[in-house]
Amino acid sequence: MTLHEIVLLYDSMPGEDVDKIMNTCDSLDVDLKIIKPEEYRVPIGFLSYGTEDQIREYLVDPESLGAFERPMLVLAGFTNQRIKAFLEEMKRRDIPPIPLKAVLTEYNAVWDSCSLYEELKKEDEYMRNNSSSS
Repeated sequence: MTLHEIVLLYDSMPGEDVDKIMNTCDSLDVDLKIIKPEEYRVPIGFLSYGTEDQIREYLVDPESLGAFERPMLVLAGFTNQRIKAFLEEMKRRDIPPIPLKAVLTEYNAVWDSCSLYEELKKEDEYMRNNSSSS
């Protein structure tokens, strides 16, 4: 079974960049889902391919979490070639780089967005610290 390609975009970007990402998704025939704070405790796999009932079970009060400070992007159902094409198209459209990005895997599918966000922030910080010392 082949899953359709979907981009999970977290709602902490300027509107014009969100519009550019929407247009990028449209041009590549990729679904886009903008994730709101009330969905941050939903497992990533359910956000990507779950039913409304599966998602509803995990919803929280949006005031209890607040939006992420930095943009985050999750790509689900993409092949390596399509990931490359998507990222190249983002660059071509002058969308600012999004360092916090991940691909949905069997391992992170059970993580919620908060866990993924914290892990990606750690990885980004590690990369920043180690690339400057080269």
